[in-house]
Amino acid sequence: MAAVVVGFVILLRNIDINRLQAVLLHAAWLPLGGAALASFGILMSKSWAWQRLLAPTHHAQVTTVTRITLLSYAASIIVPFRGGEVLRVLLLDRDCKVPPLHAATIAAAEKLLDVVAILLLAAPLPWLLPQLPASTGWWLALGGCAALGGL
Repeated sequence: MAAVVVGFVILLRNIDINRLQAVLLHAAWLPLGGAALASFGILMSKSWAWQRLLAPTHHAQVTTVTRITLLSYAASIIVPFRGGEVLRVLLLDRDCKVPPLHAATIAAAEKLLDVVAILLLAAPLPWLLPQLPASTGWWLALGGCAALGGL
């Protein structure tokens, strides 16, 4: 928590408040609101998925897992090398008594599923953008096979 506060102070120290206010006054709020709503939905879905993955062995409330997910995402913005994932493992151990190895395994599976989802979204690119190099399709297929193999 202290790292989040320190990072927030560092961030605010370098922001020109007048320029920020001018930008916010001219922002397109409908797309921003839609993106925020979609992001919140994704976050809630991931929290629910974590809760379901933990359910067979540990009783964790969705609200607790959501709080931990929010904190880990916030920390990942500030701490290098996605340090928020380490925070998530530590908080799950502290708050829900989930062994660190169990939480780390679920985190790794989640990241592999993220890669698979991105590759599935990128799969039609060679057909949608024919000007891409022919090797793009092969690299996407190779990446998909590697991610599925890792999963």
